[in-house]
Amino acid sequence: MDSDSSSSSSISSTSSRSYSRRTHAATYPPLVRWTQHPLWTWRLIHYLNIDRNTYKIVTFGKMFKKLSLGGPQDQRDCFTPMANDIFGIHPIHGPLFRENPNRYIEIIRRRFTT
Repeated sequence: MDSDSSSSSSISSTSSRSYSRRTHAATYPPLVRWTQHPLWTWRLIHYLNIDRNTYKIVTFGKMFKKLSLGGPQDQRDCFTPMANDIFGIHPIHGPLFRENPNRYIEIIRRRFTT
């Protein structure tokens, strides 16, 4: 009797483990790991250094934007080229960025605020 109960518990634990592994991979996109890719952060800093209007919009919001510069109009316009430059060519994140760019724009926005 003990062998039957132990085998059924091992089968249920194995099946639940494999089920949770499959659903996790199918449900959630891969995490963006900034610590494994320090050049991504340096690219964001580079964007802020070359365009003062982008820097002001990112740091202060719409309050300091100058429409006469012809640059980005809001934070979303600032983050879109940054996200495309960083994630657009990545083998894993590139196709996911093209499917849902809003997710990656939000990831970059959070990178500036944390």
